[in-house]
Amino acid sequence: MLVSEMKHTEGYQFNELTLALVPNNCFSCGSPLKINPVLTHLTCSNPRCIDKITLRTVAMFTQLGVVDIGEPTIKKLIRIFGIDCPLIFFCYEPSDWQSVSYENYNESLKRKIDDVYGQLANKRDMTLTQFIQIANLPNVQTSADKLFEDINTLDEFYEQLESGGVAYIQKKLGIQRENSLKSYKLYETFLEYKKDLQSVLSTGFINIIADTRADIRIKAVCTDEVGAPFRKKAEFYTYMDENFGDKIYIDWGKSATKSMDVLIWAGADGTPARYTNKVQKAENWNEQGEGIPILTANQFIEIVQGSANGQSVLDTLESLG
Repeated sequence: MLVSEMKHTEGYQFNELTLALVPNNCFSCGSPLKINPVLTHLTCSNPRCIDKITLRTVAMFTQLGVVDIGEPTIKKLIRIFGIDCPLIFFCYEPSDWQSVSYENYNESLKRKIDDVYGQLANKRDMTLTQFIQIANLPNVQTSADKLFEDINTLDEFYEQLESGGVAYIQKKLGIQRENSLKSYKLYETFLEYKKDLQSVLSTGFINIIADTRADIRIKAVCTDEVGAPFRKKAEFYTYMDENFGDKIYIDWGKSATKSMDVLIWAGADGTPARYTNKVQKAENWNEQGEGIPILTANQFIEIVQGSANGQSVLDTLESLG
């Protein structure tokens, strides 16, 4: 519910000081704030709040391996160009800077976005599933593979979605129970961002290609340190995509789970590296018999280089576990 509504709802008893400390509106965009049912978390009600667009863009750039641009710079560029969808960065061209007003002109910012333009130039070909994943729509990231399986175009997906409704989402995800909150949220999300996705694709700046890889998906999760020569995991993502993207399908997860096929960590070969929560979880699960391989980036690369296809990589990982 909205914070402003909560403050006037019977059953919620707070003193005046507490109510005064809880803001009604988002500090960034001014939209009403929402509060969760247990009153522990505030979120902006505006799906295109600049803070949300910034975080989605940061995530997109990380997935694509775009480097040397941080969150503050991204936020400035979003303000200057009025960007309300991260994918619009693909539509930028150097000549667009000529329309920037004098008070917003900044040579350093221009160099930054021109550099991003150069980095994105060779990342415009992608599968439909990859397109949906890098958009970083709320609640969609981990479900994109299943939702877009056997779907060839975005229009085809929306035809199925709008005719089948929430039930279509449940069927694609294999959810048996009725009134699935997850399915409802996904349905609402895709309707909310339909025009965003369609508009970016219609520009021609992104080219949707067929997924020619095998159906075998390797679920890999990286810690922040993956090992030399990669300074950041984003560089590792880019290297794997550019060198093995046509050979294996890697589903890069964000969180450590028992279902992951491998955890990439710089310290797997004894090299000093930060012992993270992901590593601790994997090691605890392995003590219980899960058998999740923990490898450095180079160790994983060696396995991929020596394998004929995704199934061969999985077989090797299973033998290590």
